[in-house]
Amino acid sequence: MQICSKCITPATWPGITFDTDGVCSLCRAFERRFGAVLKDPEWGKRACERLDRILEWAKRKKGGAYDVLVPVSGGKDSLNVLYELCVEKKMSVLAYTYDNGLMSEQALRNLETATRALGVSHVMVRHAFQLDLVRHFLKKTGNICGACFVPMVFSAYEVARRFGIEQT
Repeated sequence: MQICSKCITPATWPGITFDTDGVCSLCRAFERRFGAVLKDPEWGKRACERLDRILEWAKRKKGGAYDVLVPVSGGKDSLNVLYELCVEKKMSVLAYTYDNGLMSEQALRNLETATRALGVSHVMVRHAFQLDLVRHFLKKTGNICGACFVPMVFSAYEVARRFGIEQT
């Protein structure tokens, strides 16, 4: 099975294509959008320094059992962040997923596997009205992103508050 030479996403990913260098269409789209930023040699250093300051603040401001709330979708990027914060940064993490009703079985399996392997508590929030909201957004705007983004962000704040996780 072919996998991306940069991000290891497999050919089984819906709609993915590969160029002659073996790089997937997802990586190429990312490069087109963020290429200029990524070419700045100081950008990565500045971003890491800022993240380290935020994480140190989170450890000091701990108001409950967890240092941070980490939104996870079940995809490789969010699960990598979860791993980095748990294992590399030694943070006390609460994983959070907003189930928009459209999650794949693979994403759900990935979430279960990763949270179990890392010993991380995981909160999944579902709203009964979500699919109605998706239909409404699709009908009115042709775009469903707002139907998920707004409740996802508000739910994240509610979960953080409920578990005593300080917010910047």
